[in-house]
Amino acid sequence: MINETPNTSPKNQEPIVFDFDENDFDFKPITQGLGFHKNKKEEKRAKITPRKSPSVIHNFTDSSSMHSNAVANSELAAFYSTEKNISVSVPELPKREVKKEAKAKKLLKAPLFNQVSAFVIDLILVTMATGLTLALLMFVSGLEYEILVKSLGEIELAKYILSLFVIYYVSYFTILDVAGTVGKSMMGIRLVHVEGKKLRLKHTFIRSLVTLLSFVALGLPGILDFQGRLSETKLVK
Repeated sequence: MINETPNTSPKNQEPIVFDFDENDFDFKPITQGLGFHKNKKEEKRAKITPRKSPSVIHNFTDSSSMHSNAVANSELAAFYSTEKNISVSVPELPKREVKKEAKAKKLLKAPLFNQVSAFVIDLILVTMATGLTLALLMFVSGLEYEILVKSLGEIELAKYILSLFVIYYVSYFTILDVAGTVGKSMMGIRLVHVEGKKLRLKHTFIRSLVTLLSFVALGLPGILDFQGRLSETKLVK
């Protein structure tokens, strides 16, 4: 079989007409919808405009006025403070010295009767110690007093007794006056430093020597209180 193709010629073909409504289609330009129509975005930058609040300005003015007032007051204070410093500038004493001075002021001076009575009692004790030592030496040696006087002589024996008395006298008052001798304790008096310092052996030693020399000077240094002035001590009740 031979395939026969229909004989169609352009003259016999009828034009094909499509019925459509233009309103059914929404035509857009080719430049729209593809991103070409969009303009470049302008970069927006936020501009900060500082504004001075009225409270800050007010505080600034107040601080400036206060600063100026402080400067003026400091200048005036510097003028007046010099006068105050001159009038009130007193060196402060340490607390220990103040306490010592307060204690020294509270102590009352010992009455003269108590001083003399205490000295007489102590002098009797020193004399007794000297005589007891001499008697002990005589007892140990086995010699009687008359024989001892003849062998040594009155002058030599007197020198010996006097030397022994001086040793006992100075030792007694130097050592015991630091705490208080027997006579002073009985009369209720004691020896202290005039400035309230601690009493030491050097003070009592000087006082005992001066009082010992008062016997030679007929008691004049003792009456004028040389022993207290030279040793910086005094008797208090």
